[in-house]
Amino acid sequence: MSQTLNTEYIDTSKLSGNTLLYGAAKWLANSLNDPYTTFMPPTQATDFTDEIQWEFEWIGAYIDIKKSWVIVITAPIDWSPADKAGLLPGDQIIKVDDHEVIESTELTQVVSWIKWLPWTSVTLTILRNNTPHTIAVKRDKIVIKNITSKIYSWHLCYMKINLFDFGIHEDFDSVMDKTFSPSICTKYIFDVRNNPGWSLDEVVQMLNYIVPTKSASVIVKWNAYNQTLVAEGSSWIKITDKDIIVLINKWSASASEIFAGVIKDYWAHVALIGENTFWKWSVQTITEYPDGSLFKYTIAKWYTGKSQKNIDKIWFFPDERIYNDPKTSSDEQLDYALSYTFK
Repeated sequence: MSQTLNTEYIDTSKLSGNTLLYGAAKWLANSLNDPYTTFMPPTQATDFTDEIQWEFEWIGAYIDIKKSWVIVITAPIDWSPADKAGLLPGDQIIKVDDHEVIESTELTQVVSWIKWLPWTSVTLTILRNNTPHTIAVKRDKIVIKNITSKIYSWHLCYMKINLFDFGIHEDFDSVMDKTFSPSICTKYIFDVRNNPGWSLDEVVQMLNYIVPTKSASVIVKWNAYNQTLVAEGSSWIKITDKDIIVLINKWSASASEIFAGVIKDYWAHVALIGENTFWKWSVQTITEYPDGSLFKYTIAKWYTGKSQKNIDKIWFFPDERIYNDPKTSSDEQLDYALSYTFK
């Protein structure tokens, strides 16, 4: 077929470079109907790599593909241009400047439309509660702080985990060892709301503080074998005798769901508070080709270590279902967690 097109197709300008090859590779990936398996030509691959490394100027929001060509904002980064402009988790992007999101639009294309030079503006048309809104956002250099923490006067230790980025376990270790020691904290609140996840390895290392030593944190099931990731413990201070609350919502995905689900798996004095989670259950890897293109594809499914629960197209459900009222500036979910008493 490619030879026929190269010799007989009327518009030869459309056959330049690797157009046919890239088109075939995209079709092959898309035919699996897996939103997390995708082929990216060099330009889109560069955008994706920049996003992973957080090396570009943009609006400061995590975006993901909920289902075919439904691109949503999973979380604006605190104090980012997106946050200040009023973008919210769940906003569906239907247009970026003059670019409309249509059935053939891919996530990486939307990223490339949003990404540009600092101090320039981009206009997003979003769908919120079935009503379109147009919001202008000025791009800026984004600095991401993956962990923020606070100790309340009654020895309640609160930690917001924004992303399970590479190296985050070192920040987590520092807070847990130097600030959140069991002698100080009587109750822990871990907040993974609007956290899209990211690294399985990082979350497993963070779970060392909670999962009993040598017990299974996560089971990863591949095609040919299963891998059990167990908790280490010789140098970690376990907090298993403390009350633990995990705040979750519908944009808590992937590693966030692992974090919440595994903690809930092991201990009785754990409460999940908020809303149903996102249900991303799979593990991806990336192959890079010499021309700069990338192939990201699903290679495994994960299960919680003790109950071996998998959330393929279902959710983790909260023990206490609490919603935030968008009409107020209060954080009802956090307020409820702060006053929550274990029975």
